Amino acid sequence: MKKENIQFLELHKPIYDTLVKAGFIQNLTNEVRQRFLNIIHEEFSPTYLCCLHCSEDVLAMVRYVYIQYLKKCPPQELNPIAETKPPTKPNGRAKRK
Repeated sequence: MKKENIQFLELHKPIYDTLVKAGFIQNLTNEVRQRFLNIIHEEFSPTYLCCLHCSEDVLAMVRYVYIQYLKKCPPQELNPIAETKPPTKPNGRAKRK
């Protein structure tokens, strides 16, 4: 995938996250809608059709672009931070000098 497409999708991923969690999206500009469609045409499906003025089509497009994106570029696994325990004293008391 093109670097600029990946950056755009990462920047706008909260739109998809809201769609998945809440079932709706808000404040999606025409430019962002068009860019999603352009990315689909460039990266996934040149013949994909979407009416950018139909809310159902736009929701389906956002789902589609992120499903395809996540298939191609799965999120990086976070390495669990090794648990480090502070040193313990045998009886829980500080040593006296």
